[in-house]
Amino acid sequence: VSTETAAAHNDGDASVPTTFTLTDTGPAPAGVRLSYDYGEGWKFVRIAPKQALPVEGKPVAMGVMVKGDGRGCLLRLRFVDANGRTFQAEYGALDFTGWRYLSAPLNNPRILHWGGHGR
Repeated sequence: VSTETAAAHNDGDASVPTTFTLTDTGPAPAGVRLSYDYGEGWKFVRIAPKQALPVEGKPVAMGVMVKGDGRGCLLRLRFVDANGRTFQAEYGALDFTGWRYLSAPLNNPRILHWGGHGR
């Protein structure tokens, strides 16, 4: 992921003051850094690919390296399947500081999903 392949989008309550930047962390495949500051209220920043990224096979989990800031913000992953359904997996609260590897199951039958068609 880099700023060439992904972008940050302001979501949630438009009246909540928000500033954020998405920057590259180094030469590929280093990743991106999201710096943010929110006011009180319902707010989130969505990092999304600029183009759809096809996934081969049937993945059962998605892992990410995250540097927590201890503020307790929630980290979630959304993806859209071939039937147009949007799924949302939970990584949990970033209530820690420093780097951690977090994994979220994708094959949980109770994973939140909406839209699209099919089962």
